Amino acid sequence: MHDSHQNLKPENTHRLFLALLPDPQTVNRLTKLQEGIEGRKTPRGNLHLTLMFLGSQPESRIPELATFIDSLAFQAFDLCIDRRGFFSRLKISWAGIKEPPPMLAKLHQAIWDYCRRNSILEYDMKRPFRPHITLARNAKPTGTPIPEPFIWHVTRLALMESIISHERGRPAIYKVLHEKRA
Repeated sequence: MHDSHQNLKPENTHRLFLALLPDPQTVNRLTKLQEGIEGRKTPRGNLHLTLMFLGSQPESRIPELATFIDSLAFQAFDLCIDRRGFFSRLKISWAGIKEPPPMLAKLHQAIWDYCRRNSILEYDMKRPFRPHITLARNAKPTGTPIPEPFIWHVTRLALMESIISHERGRPAIYKVLHEKRA
């Protein structure tokens, strides 16, 4: 007798997030900011600004999220990277924006509204959106400001997967699952 329940294995899940991806020139400038920071530096290919961390999501949600990204009103805009900071609880050294442009807040809000409407997030996000680019983890605070603020011309929005390495000390691998360019 054939057991029909055998084929009902749980659906694969993926750790997903939505992010802005920097162009090569911005990546070069961000890696320059990493100089002199003690800690585990973010690899060049992993530098990004997270708009929303979605956590563990079923594989079937990926096409739905890709369609949502394509539907977003996403136009190129500039971010002035003019601030360096440190999240002491997480020991994260970061670069960011003193005054985020309205387009960034609008994009974040549109994503948050979509996620809430579609029950994508498992948690209620009460924390304010603090846009930043992680430069290093397990870092020590650096009091030095950004020597020369620079403009990141944002043109890439992506649905990303974070694949955690099981090797100690190895960074996660970030994989672009879907991308929209302005």
